[in-house]
Order: sequence, then C-alpha cells, then structure tokens
Amino acid sequence: MVEIYRLSPDCQVCGREITAGREQYNRGRRVCDDCKTSLEAIADERRQARAARLVQQLDRAKGAASGPSSKRHVLRKAPDKFVSYMLGERHYEEPARGCKHPKAWQERIKRERSI
Repeated sequence: MVEIYRLSPDCQVCGREITAGREQYNRGRRVCDDCKTSLEAIADERRQARAARLVQQLDRAKGAASGPSSKRHVLRKAPDKFVSYMLGERHYEEPARGCKHPKAWQERIKRERSI
C-alpha cells in the first residue's frame, strides 16, 4: 500500500490554517497573507536601515576626506606620545622617544599641534 503524505496547509510562521490555493511562500516557508505582509515589511525596514548606515558612512568619509583634518598627528604632552587620527578617529599612538619620523617633522608637530 502506498501512503500519500499531504502537506499541512498551515502557516509555518503563525500556525493558522491557509485556504487551499491561497498559500504563499517566503524564503521557502509556507506563509499566510498576514505573515507574508509583515515579513516583507520587516525586510524593507532592514534594507532601509542598511542603506541609511551606508549613506552615513559615505558622508562621514567624504566629509572627513575633504576637510583638512582627514589625517593628522598631534603630540600629547602628558603621556609624551604622537597620536595619529584618521577620518576623525584615533588610529594609533607612537611614543615620542624612538619615533621613526624625521626630527624636523617631530619638531614641527611639537610646535604646531601639541595638546
């Protein structure tokens, strides 16, 4: 005897029964109309949030790159370290003693940008 298994016509998200012929699929899951609408709305919100984050990152990078302070060094007197800033954020620190930069550069940074 051959047994035929019938798929249950229930929504795989909320469990409600789906009318025959009205089932829809979202990423391989059988869903009802309400669940499909809400899942699509969630996906749209995520896409919009991701796009907004990308636009912010591009604006920040563009604004920082065009400004005079896109990449700079300062000398912090208290710990006696050269601090490198890139795109407005701290990039790395380097002790003033043993610094690999030329002496003329070090003296200029000490005069102009010591904090």
